[in-house]
Parts: sequence; C-alpha cells; structure tokens
Amino acid sequence: MRTPDLRNERGIALVVAVVALVVIGAIVAGTFFVSTVEQRSAQNVIVAAAAQQAAEAGLEDAVANIKGEDYIYGVADSSAYASNVTPSGWSTSTSYTVWVFPVNSSTWLIKSVGTSNGATQTLAEVVKAAVTVTPTTAPVVVAAPITFNGNSFQINGNNANPPVSTGCPSTPTPAQVYAVRSQTATGMTNGDRDNVLGITGMGANPGEGSAVANDPTVAAMMNTIFGTGGSYDQFRAAATLTYAPATYTQRQPSTTVVGGVTKCNYADNANWGEPKTTVPQCNSYFPIVLGTSTIGNPFKITGVRGQGVLLADGDLELTGGFEWYGLILVKGSFKITGTGAKVFGSVIAQNGATVDDNTISGNTQITYSTCAISRALNGVAYLRPASTRAWTQLY
Repeated sequence: MRTPDLRNERGIALVVAVVALVVIGAIVAGTFFVSTVEQRSAQNVIVAAAAQQAAEAGLEDAVANIKGEDYIYGVADSSAYASNVTPSGWSTSTSYTVWVFPVNSSTWLIKSVGTSNGATQTLAEVVKAAVTVTPTTAPVVVAAPITFNGNSFQINGNNANPPVSTGCPSTPTPAQVYAVRSQTATGMTNGDRDNVLGITGMGANPGEGSAVANDPTVAAMMNTIFGTGGSYDQFRAAATLTYAPATYTQRQPSTTVVGGVTKCNYADNANWGEPKTTVPQCNSYFPIVLGTSTIGNPFKITGVRGQGVLLADGDLELTGGFEWYGLILVKGSFKITGTGAKVFGSVIAQNGATVDDNTISGNTQITYSTCAISRALNGVAYLRPASTRAWTQLY
C-alpha cells in the first residue's frame, strides 16, 4: 500500500486558523456594532424622553405663572415667556423655551420646546382664563345703610376707565349705572345727592335716581358672591396675600432684577400691584389680598396703592391715601374716611352678623369702572386647559 505524501498538506493549519480568526473577528465586531447601536438607541430614547419632560415642565411653568395681561390679544402675535430654562434639579444640558400666542382676549396657545443633549420635543397646549363670576352693578352695593359724612366725598356711577387703560374700550359700556344699590335703606339724605352721581332724571331732586333703596336684585347678588362656594369663597381659597387684623400702611409696588432684567417683585408681600404708570413692571400684577378680620376687629389699610381683589372676612377700614383699582368684597361693614381714599371699580358689603352701618366720609372717591373690574378679574383668573387632554405633541 502506498503512503500519501505529507508534503502536499503543508499550510492547512495556518489557513484554518486565519479563517477562524476572521470569522471570530467578524462575530465580535458584529456583536460590538449591535451593542453600540442598541446603546445609542437607548440613549436616544432617554434624551428624547428628557426633552419631552422638559417641554412638559415648560408648559406647567407657563400655565402656573403667566398672566393674561402680559399677552394681550391684538397687541402682539406672540411673545417669548421663557428661554433656555433648566428645570430645577436637572442637568444644564436639558432646558425648555416657551412662547405664548394670544388667540383672543381669554384664550392662549402655549408652545414649549424641550431640548436635551441635542434631542428636541415640541408640545402645545390651549389654555383659557377661568374667571370667577362676580356680578357688579354699581360702584357701591350694600345690605345695610351707609352713613354719609361731610360734603367732599363722591360716589360716581358714570363708568370710567382707570389710569392704566390698556385694552379698555374708549367708551365704556354701560355709560352710567346707579351709584348706590342697597338691600335695605341707602342712608342717603337730600343733602348727599349732589355727591352721589349716576343715572339721573328719575326724581324731582338732583341725583334722586342715582341710588336705589330696597333693591330686590341685591339679595341675589349677595348670595352669588357671599353664599357657600360663591365668588368670595373662591377668591379666598386662591388668596395671594393674607393678613391678620391690624393696621397696614405703605404698601407700594416694587421691582427686582432677574438676569439683568427689571421685573415686578411678586415675592414682596408689600407689593399689591400697580394701577398707575410709576412702576409699569407691576401693571399686570393683580393679587388677591385677604384680611382675616372679624366683626368689630377690622382690617385697616392706610396709604396703600394696589389693584386686584381685596377681601375682608369681617369689617374693613380704609383711610389716608388709599387707592384700589378692581373689586373690594367685605363680609362685614366698611368705613372709608380721610383724605384721598380712592376706588376705581366696585365696593360690595354683605354686612353680615353686624348692626353697624357702612360709613363714607372725607374726600373719598368711588368711581364705577367696568374695565378696572374686568382687568382685576382677568388678572386673578387661573388658567386651565381648554380640552381634557393636557397637551398635544407637534413634532
């Protein structure tokens, strides 16, 4: 039998080894490639989720903090609310930018773009102002009579715009209302009629038609405002600033500098908004100021300028250079005295659990202003989504 020539099989082991190395190398490289792709895919999912969460944070920030007066329909198509803001506790590589688009006077479209390590998510939400229903039909509405002292005060039912009248109609509607509406007697005498202005021509004496005694509409109004779950309770639950019974003075609007920009200082509890042009940064700040007073232990305010909704759980005393633009709701009785006390809007007193009359004296001026009331109600309104779905993903 012939023996094979082993020299013909030289180099087989090397070839097999090389082929094996190539195959194994390809398998290892493929494994690394697949792992890298999966890792990058997972990382992309993570950063995309972070970008979406940042966009949601931007929407929540805007809904919680924007004020409709800052984004007036017809003034601008859109306005940036926040730019490249990093949510609290997040890394600086994640941020959101928010724009606000006015749709009409009570509806806004909020667009929020979240970014994280190059990934972006864009969300949008339509929100509406939820305004608390508060009927007001006169500059002064009371359940108990008013004691009028002196001849320098004025209650004016001629509808007028406040000094800062952005968005107010040039001709307010209605043009005139009754100056005083009372559920019982008004307390007004013939000598007071020249100081109580409004709808006239209703009687033989000047100003006789400007006040209504035993007004049947007042009881229903008081129930809507002061009844359980009514306007007063809703405002009270959302109070911006709360004070114990005492005398409060020198409450004035103030500012703070944030990132080199001067803004209204909402953190200052002595800041009750700015109805004038002195501190324009606070023109859109409308706080709900609550005095937790009681009957016989009044909430006293003197030398204060502000706007929004002013509440008193019990009695209220206003004096000095007090100025308020918006609504004043009093569960007890009110006393407005001194020099320069001025109200643009409406004062409504339930006169509950008290036998004290309301008092108006000194140089007090109370002027009916539907625009001041509307601005205050819109200013303190909270925003809510227009639909049941919180937001919509644009891209």
